[in-house]
Amino acid sequence: MTLKKLIREGEMIPKYYGIAYRNWDSLTAVCYPIPLNLIVGIWDRSILWLKHGHKLYENGYSKGYSEGYRGGREYAFNQWKQQAIRPEVEHLVKRGVDAMGDMFKLMREDEAKATGYFYKVIDEETKRISEFR
Repeated sequence: MTLKKLIREGEMIPKYYGIAYRNWDSLTAVCYPIPLNLIVGIWDRSILWLKHGHKLYENGYSKGYSEGYRGGREYAFNQWKQQAIRPEVEHLVKRGVDAMGDMFKLMREDEAKATGYFYKVIDEETKRISEFR
């Protein structure tokens, strides 16, 4: 008679038995009588830690969590950046439309003066946008 019992998912644990560790390959729990299950469980975890060290938890769960956290922050930053840039683009378009209207009014008087005014507006907006970055 063996003390070790394999319990499949959904089965009842026998009376006076407790889970020592889980066998993830076969989706079973390995059970031993109650005081012995703690000793076997600690032994199993110790062997795992000696074989693989802290990498078991760090490379799996922690790495996935870190990547998700980093991805979420990057997404949030990109959303913020889009919201921050939108008013600048709207201002730039409005300023360009206004400058074109002013340029056409000036063109009736003097074509060179109108072209100079338009290039001046472009230079001002280019400087303002480069400061924004």
